[in-house]
Amino acid sequence: EDAVGGGGPSVRRSDGKLTTIGDKLPRTSKRVIPKPRKSASKLDIAGQVQQGFAGKDLAPPPLTWSETEINDRYKTPAQIESPVKADLIRQTWFADPVEKAYRVGTYHGCSVYGSLPIEGTQGQIRTYPGDSELHLVWDIDQTKLVGEGTNDVELVIKCVLWWQQELAHDPTFIPRTLDEETRREFVEYCDSFDLETAIKSVIHLLVRPGAMEFVKKHPQAKWWTFTNKDREADGQVIRDVSDEDGLVGLYQLTPHELSGKKVVDANKLALQVLDREACRFLGFQEQERPLIGVRGQRKDLGRVAKLIRQKLGPNDPPALTIALIDDRKCDAWGNCQCNDQRLLCHVPAYTAGSPEQAKELVEIMESILPTATMAKFYDAFKRADPAHALIQCVDIMSDDQSALLKKTGLLASKNPAVFKYIPRVNTGPPPAPLPSFQRASCS
Repeated sequence: EDAVGGGGPSVRRSDGKLTTIGDKLPRTSKRVIPKPRKSASKLDIAGQVQQGFAGKDLAPPPLTWSETEINDRYKTPAQIESPVKADLIRQTWFADPVEKAYRVGTYHGCSVYGSLPIEGTQGQIRTYPGDSELHLVWDIDQTKLVGEGTNDVELVIKCVLWWQQELAHDPTFIPRTLDEETRREFVEYCDSFDLETAIKSVIHLLVRPGAMEFVKKHPQAKWWTFTNKDREADGQVIRDVSDEDGLVGLYQLTPHELSGKKVVDANKLALQVLDREACRFLGFQEQERPLIGVRGQRKDLGRVAKLIRQKLGPNDPPALTIALIDDRKCDAWGNCQCNDQRLLCHVPAYTAGSPEQAKELVEIMESILPTATMAKFYDAFKRADPAHALIQCVDIMSDDQSALLKKTGLLASKNPAVFKYIPRVNTGPPPAPLPSFQRASCS
């Protein structure tokens, strides 16, 4: 989750943090993807189908209903400008004991309630006002999916997506001195690579154990997913995967400097497709809205109330129970502006799969990007141009801090680089089951 923004793929530095090719690496004669400086248009890409990399613009679907403002900071209920008149806001919904136990506040004209763990269940059963509408909000990293920074599978896959985009827009991306056989093989590999197929083949190994059963147990719930990948420092956006309305976008914020056309942002598209395939695997019919970025607002659950209020339009909002399912207590309660423990459902972090899953993951990754193919491309590009951006990308994403792809060996005619997939493995028990949310009597 420490990646810095930009159009290229996020890769891991030697200090263990993630960075983006084109932002933090030294300038070379090859194109460096510029850092975005202005906001993109709203794009609802939930149903977007990948169009390949042959320089085609992906047509955006209609605009979404959200009008979330950038830097709409957390406000107390008294500071919130409600979209309905104050005298029309229903102050209480339930009996006084229920209001006292569960009521968190009023956000954007919506009465918001939390949930409480039943004593003696170790947090495995939580109750909420049974006549309220239940909204369950996933945090994506280490909660909905395995691993920090989403996961290293996504890191490898979006690197290939970046190769595709560079081939489509930069005719000089392949070094002029690269041998013809490798040039042809590289182009053919990139041309045949399909992001959605790749992620679909591996998604069952990335989703948290028990998540499908959790979804089935809560047919009454409405579902949301937050990504905590937007970052600010001293009031400046230093990385963004979401547009101004909080949706995870599709394109880089500036056209390609050579082609002048829109460029699909590898970070954004890979994240979208990853979450969309996870939802399909889990059996979601539909999320309330596509993946939500948290630019300038973090995981403020008042935002969810605001989005619900806008989606309902003139209709009166029901009583809402909102719960953020997150592996981090400090991020979710206080620092990330939940501001009430009743809105947080803390779960253990899901950091690694079982040994059996790790073995299957290696087999699937070898079918997506064979390590022998990676080594051939790497050695050929490095001989042709040791400072090429592709070399920088692969060096960082396969260093000692990588949680999946590892590189050994030195560049020499008799000692080429060797790549190997070595995923993290959990040799202990799987994380505890996700809790159940049960209706409590409101009388």
